[in-house]
Amino acid sequence: TAAPGHYTVGLGNGVETELTATTRTAVNRYEFPARKDSSTLILDVAGSNNRVFDSEVTVEGRTVSGWVETASVCDEGGRYRAYFSSTFDRAFTSYGTWQGGAVTPGAATARGGAAKHGSGAYLVFPKGATVTARTGLSYVSVANAARNAEEETGGRSFDQVRRSTAQVWKDALSTVKATGGTKSERVKFYTALYHSLLHPNTADDVNGQYPGHDGKVRKVAPGRHHYVTYAGWDMYRGQAQLIALLFPKVGSD
Repeated sequence: TAAPGHYTVGLGNGVETELTATTRTAVNRYEFPARKDSSTLILDVAGSNNRVFDSEVTVEGRTVSGWVETASVCDEGGRYRAYFSSTFDRAFTSYGTWQGGAVTPGAATARGGAAKHGSGAYLVFPKGATVTARTGLSYVSVANAARNAEEETGGRSFDQVRRSTAQVWKDALSTVKATGGTKSERVKFYTALYHSLLHPNTADDVNGQYPGHDGKVRKVAPGRHHYVTYAGWDMYRGQAQLIALLFPKVGSD
């Protein structure tokens, strides 16, 4: 099932997965089947959609962190690092990492080099476990990623985050009051509006830091944000104008 800010899928192996998010943090809940002797989660750190130049992963306590250096959209020569910090609400029964084709049980770190899927970690949980992970994201550092997750989700449960995110989307979609037409036509309209609001994406951290195109860490002014993922074809179609009309503060940023 799917709704704005919430996605649920049952996998063929019996695992039930739920996903929700805040601005800079993903919150996932996994329900592993009791019939399995163990339940394993694989974190493919270097599984970028674009070309990979390097990657690293570290397991420490109940937290897995790392980064991947990858090509920018369209792979036109630009590159950037995406950092993450994932904290789980229960301990792992075992774990390991891989580098290239070598899997090392019990290893806490790996660095993959210039290879897609070159490094990652696997985490093993007890059978029948329900596990929640909070993953902060950052384009600046692992420390910023962890801070993003802490400040945006804190001690809130998965369901509390999901309800809060649903309200954010409800408020955003309510900026337009569509009347007339059939119910099916209104559903199509709000679905299109939802798709139009998926971008741009906030690229600064909760402390205001973001990476400049010159490689230096910069900081937005208080109350402002740095956005990315404006695509040229979306600008041509009028997305920027739509954002400026419906959300003038975002447009002014």
